[in-house]
Amino acid sequence: TVHNGVDLNPGYGTTVVSIADGVVSVIGDPGSALGTHLEIEHIIDGQPVTSVDAHLGAGGPPGEDQGGEQ
Repeated sequence: TVHNGVDLNPGYGTTVVSIADGVVSVIGDPGSALGTHLEIEHIIDGQPVTSVDAHLGAGGPPGEDQGGEQ
């Protein structure tokens, strides 16, 4: 779909790292068009920004330390 974002493909198994401090607002359904996904709300330079990490592979439950940055 058309959107104002940037699509990145870091490779299967790469740890998800947020673009900035924020709050996870959505843990999305694997049955959706985005697959398993996270939406994170940030304030960057005083402006609200939502980042989306989509098409995530299977992993531990949210909040479980997977050995990478949280």
